[in-house]
Amino acid sequence: MVSAWVLFLAGTVGLIWTKVRCAGYVKTEAVVVLVDKSDTRDRVTYSYKADGKTVEGTMEMPFWTSKNEGDRMTVRYDPDDPTKLENSGENTLILVMTLGFGGGAVYSTIAMIRRQRT
Repeated sequence: MVSAWVLFLAGTVGLIWTKVRCAGYVKTEAVVVLVDKSDTRDRVTYSYKADGKTVEGTMEMPFWTSKNEGDRMTVRYDPDDPTKLENSGENTLILVMTLGFGGGAVYSTIAMIRRQRT
């Protein structure tokens, strides 16, 4: 039970730290220019405008998403380094794990309280 609470708190701190670190990032729309499906995950090349310049980047897409050439996607970039993006897939994974450990921690705590009452 204690380990579930520790993991829940660690995940919460990780999410807060990521949001604070990326608080000044600029939100914009990118266009998918190439999709490489040769690996187990799609590798997507995209482009967007930042400070009047076109920036290109590549990322592996999480297994639960799929993109095609010409699709639009929202990205958030660091205004000091437009090639640096917020990793929303990583944030989603941390969120899901944090909620899972939080649910486990609550369930374990309730079960322990019930056992002590009987």
